[in-house]
Amino acid sequence: MSLDPARPTSRPRARSRVPTRLLALFLLLVAGSLCASAAGGEDAPGCADHPALSRYPGQRLEWCRTDNYLPFRIPVGPVTG
Repeated sequence: MSLDPARPTSRPRARSRVPTRLLALFLLLVAGSLCASAAGGEDAPGCADHPALSRYPGQRLEWCRTDNYLPFRIPVGPVTG
C-alpha cells in the first residue's frame, strides 16, 4: 500500500471463481456429449421401436424390457379410504 495522499488506497479486488466454474462445467458437458456421440448409434440387442411411434433423430435404445401378459389392476370405481 502506498502512503501517497495523491493516490487513493484501495483493497485488491477478489477474483470471482464463477467464470472458472462455468468454464469447467461447459467443458465437462462438451466432453460428455462427444463421448456419447462416439459410442455409436446401434440399439441394444433385441430392442426395437414400437411401430406406432417414431424416434428422435440420432437417439438409440440403451436397454429394453418387454413384459407380456402381466397382471395389473385398473381402478374402475370411486376412490375410497
